[in-house]
Amino acid sequence: MDWYLIVSSSHHPAWNLALEECILDSYTTLPHEAAVLLFYVNDRCIVIGKHQNPWLEVCWDCIEQSELPLFRRISGGGAVYHDRGNLNFSFIQPRTVFSKEENLSLIQRALRNLGIEVARTSRGDLFYRNWKVSGNALCYRRDRVLHHGTLLIDADLSTLQRSLAVSSFLRERFRSPAVPSVGSITANLKESFPFLSVSMVIEAVTEAVSSEGSTVIQVEDPGRIVQKEKFQSIFNRHGTWEWVFGATPSFWFETAQREPHYKGSCKVEAGRIVEVNGIDDKYVGRSFDPLFFSKSIPENYVTARREP
Repeated sequence: MDWYLIVSSSHHPAWNLALEECILDSYTTLPHEAAVLLFYVNDRCIVIGKHQNPWLEVCWDCIEQSELPLFRRISGGGAVYHDRGNLNFSFIQPRTVFSKEENLSLIQRALRNLGIEVARTSRGDLFYRNWKVSGNALCYRRDRVLHHGTLLIDADLSTLQRSLAVSSFLRERFRSPAVPSVGSITANLKESFPFLSVSMVIEAVTEAVSSEGSTVIQVEDPGRIVQKEKFQSIFNRHGTWEWVFGATPSFWFETAQREPHYKGSCKVEAGRIVEVNGIDDKYVGRSFDPLFFSKSIPENYVTARREP
């Protein structure tokens, strides 16, 4: 099988997410049946899965203080932290040739060639010893599949832990069907393999593809292969409140029971409060914010660390 290899030079999360989606939906000059291997590295941000609730996944201080931009991707899976020390890999293939197991085996072989032996779980996560170093997610669109994942090489793990920390006190207030993240103890590969770099891993994966007899076709400028209007539309969507927050599955939020005045609950649809019980109806129609009910939430709830 021939592979088109793309290494994005952009570090803008929305740009790379839009590029991924354009390739998946064949809004490019590449053949429709093309198999694409895309690599990109984002600036600091948080990316949640398509079916997740951001208020249940992200430290709200990080969002309120604009410390980290938040994005929602088109695939499932859990919330992840990105920065320049995290490598994102994307396999975009026709369904007829797609194999999650083969893709992950390719990543494992590439790391093995660098002297790094990682184990794969039933969910497809990659572990070095007892530490998670990679997670992945899927998106199916008609006859094509996006299979992408992360690889922790030299990321800021303290920010990762803090940004994805939501206290159990707050979590207990939600009644939500959204897909929760599965917490794990993480580590950077560079901690055990100081020689490692992002570019080294990209090269190793590319060599692993070539060693299977596949032809690798380098795409030098991905910005020139996309359909401009489609790309711009997708790029713009990734920056909207309606996509990042409004696409959250409907949920109920219950205030704490410490004070009679704050007993109650609210229903949230498309990110906005549509119904209240025992709460001032002035909130109806407003975009949801758990801090509306701050008297029922301890001041330090946002600083809690997620249980591994």
